[in-house]
Amino acid sequence: MRQLHVQFATHAVFVAALVLTGCDGQDRSASSDSAGAQTDRPPSPWSFREGAAIVSVSEDQDDPNLVAAIAKARATSAEARQNWLKADETQRQNWYIKWAAPTADQSVEHVWVQPINWSQFRVEGRLVNAPVRELIDGKAEGDVVSFPIEELSDWIHAANATSGAIDFNAPYEGGYTVKLLQQKFGSPRR
Repeated sequence: MRQLHVQFATHAVFVAALVLTGCDGQDRSASSDSAGAQTDRPPSPWSFREGAAIVSVSEDQDDPNLVAAIAKARATSAEARQNWLKADETQRQNWYIKWAAPTADQSVEHVWVQPINWSQFRVEGRLVNAPVRELIDGKAEGDVVSFPIEELSDWIHAANATSGAIDFNAPYEGGYTVKLLQQKFGSPRR
């Protein structure tokens, strides 16, 4: 079974401690329902590595929720791209695309890219987080990458973000895999 690594960048545009654990930095691996009762949830496999919140989960091609989240991201990406194209340069700083990047060990690692060019066929952008494993093309955080649209696994736009910081507790568009992982695993542990 291959491992799927999902990262949330802490580049200047992401504030992982605030974004994923909340303002007070407490672990939210158990959540409350609307009645106030605690909902049991397995301990969060998310952890911080060099400031980035990383979750390592088994890649199960039959996981209907993950398949559906990625399918929803891909199905809505054309409309998202149109909105990105209409945005000015400042607004574009609040857009990110998750790339299912091939790795040197023949697996896939999902990393965030800030788009520079986004066509109906390809995405070109700056890799905003350090991959856990070596990418097949040898690219690293800060490098410009280019990949076919079929390798898009999510997109996110935080219209109200300040300085590009995305607070996943605030309203945002897209982020289908993010929502799934937060629902399944809660917040990362420090």
